[in-house]
Amino acid sequence: MIRRAIGMTTPQLAERLGVTRQGVHDLEAREADGSATLSALRKAAGAMNCDLVYAIVPRDSLADMLSAQARRRAASEVDRAAHTMRLESQQTGAGEVEELIRERADQLLRGSRRALWSTVTKVAPPDRSAEE
Repeated sequence: MIRRAIGMTTPQLAERLGVTRQGVHDLEAREADGSATLSALRKAAGAMNCDLVYAIVPRDSLADMLSAQARRRAASEVDRAAHTMRLESQQTGAGEVEELIRERADQLLRGSRRALWSTVTKVAPPDRSAEE
């Protein structure tokens, strides 16, 4: 914790925050277990002449994240269509399916980014009862 690194004691921080020593111990325990509020952490940071920095950081580059999501979305869509085609004895080869996935992923990346994150809706198979 920063408090220790800068040599500030628990009573000193408690005085700056206007809380008891136990209040500082409780805050540090909540910080350690992830249940401290941002407001409490911001106040403690200010009392130590620090800023609280809170950020959500992507694990990969944004381009890689979008490409991976487009591929997942495209694979889901193509797999659904391929399944329907198999049921109708119109099976496609693995290479053709892979090419369709690549093409669909490229289309998705050129379109609205919002569409990448939409839930893929299941398409009901056509009603063939009238054909019988």
